Amino acid sequence: RDCLLSRGLRDVYKRQVDHRRMCRAVTRCKTPDEVLALASASMPSWNNITLAASFVAIAKGATRSPASVKAALLASDTYARMEHRAATSAVPGLGARGVVNLLHSVATLHQNRDVNPSTDLISALDKAVERTGGQMRPKEVAAALWSYVALDASPLAPTLSSSLNLAAARVLSHTDT
Repeated sequence: RDCLLSRGLRDVYKRQVDHRRMCRAVTRCKTPDEVLALASASMPSWNNITLAASFVAIAKGATRSPASVKAALLASDTYARMEHRAATSAVPGLGARGVVNLLHSVATLHQNRDVNPSTDLISALDKAVERTGGQMRPKEVAAALWSYVALDASPLAPTLSSSLNLAAARVLSHTDT
């Protein structure tokens, strides 16, 4: 029985280590194309955090890329699969930091573009910001507000605006003046 328990814990630990390795592999990618290639090969085994890290890595690399490269990136099948997976399974499982990182990355990628993020992804992010708004730190509140401005979208859900206002008020109440 002890052997089964330790084997079960070892399996859990191994999965955590594997996810850490995948996250490190994503952050070591030097270009958005490398991230997309990695996603194409291994995204089914990624957890929510690795998927969010891949959006961050793509956005970081895309800021240094020409407009034509960014357009091709956003039009790729792999990027569309990433958005779909984020909307359907990853975003609901993320905490405030992960939600804001993903929202900020999507805003950075789609800012001033003719290609908009999927409505499913935006809807999932709106719900997640509502859910996590009270847990956001000052930097996360600012990043969320910037992201909505960059996407040229006022918060779609009526409660989202109040959720961000509550988060901002909470942050301001803890700030020394």
